[in-house]
Amino acid sequence: MHKPLLVLLLAFAARASAQSDTLTNHYVRLQPLQLLFRELVVGYEFPFTQKFTLEVGVGYRFRRFSHSPEIKGLALGMMGDYNLQNMGNPHYQAVKFSITPRYYLNTRKTFFLATELFVRHWWFDNVQAKFDNTEGYRFDAVRTERMNVWGGKLLIGTNGKLFSLGKNLVYWTPFLGFGLRSKTYTYETWDGTLDDTPVTYQKERGTVSLSPSIHLGVSLAYRLR
Repeated sequence: MHKPLLVLLLAFAARASAQSDTLTNHYVRLQPLQLLFRELVVGYEFPFTQKFTLEVGVGYRFRRFSHSPEIKGLALGMMGDYNLQNMGNPHYQAVKFSITPRYYLNTRKTFFLATELFVRHWWFDNVQAKFDNTEGYRFDAVRTERMNVWGGKLLIGTNGKLFSLGKNLVYWTPFLGFGLRSKTYTYETWDGTLDDTPVTYQKERGTVSLSPSIHLGVSLAYRLR
């Protein structure tokens, strides 16, 4: 009688262990929706405990060499840490760095709460740029810009198994939340016009606190053992 009970208990223990995550599992994350905005963002998530992990991320946004506008409405709904005028400016490149503490509500790492802290640096150099009614003014001149955006997001989300890849698993992770941002900028303009007034050289600096933003998206995670 005791032997079958022991076998049954061992079977349940093995099942629970298989369903739970362990300290040896790490994750490589990709945010595929941001590829719509020419930005590749990759994160590496590693555990401290079975419920608490830390993700470090890096991203690069590629410059667009055509002068056609970007999709601004989608940027507003999906990527709230972008500045919409930046999204409409095809000349910008950007790099992003982030750190994300993540707390899972169970050891199976399904539901989680996360706080992402990030900084994104935008820039372009010596571009003959022409924009109409951009941030309330018009210009057609040579332009160099630098912009740093700092921000934080509070997110909730869930992990779900998508498919197996060899001995490892690929997860999909939908998430939503809200964030706050602040930016500092330096604009240099010369050899052109600003609001139809000739400009030989003009330099502008400033700091702006941006309105709260809504975040909704999905990431893909490849589990490493």
